[in-house]
Amino acid sequence: MHDLPDDTSWMTPYRRRIGDRLRAERHHQNLRQQHVYLQANVDRKTLQAIEGGRGNPTLEVLLRLTYVLGMPIEDLFTEQPPSPEGRGRPDSEA
Repeated sequence: MHDLPDDTSWMTPYRRRIGDRLRAERHHQNLRQQHVYLQANVDRKTLQAIEGGRGNPTLEVLLRLTYVLGMPIEDLFTEQPPSPEGRGRPDSEA
């Protein structure tokens, strides 16, 4: 078990990874930020902050964004990006 540090600086690489993965998928699909935040019903500044590795997105916001992008939420937390054939909405039949 690890003691939790007094500051939150250790979270920065994780936030960046999540933002990078969302941005990469959005670019892969040739989508503009506007399309994603409107479809996900998320504030523009929220999406910009997440993609920039800032902010503290809720699970609901991450679920909305990954749903709109058609990617499993666990792809945000894996070390290697999933293969293209692994993509799809959680409720879709790949």
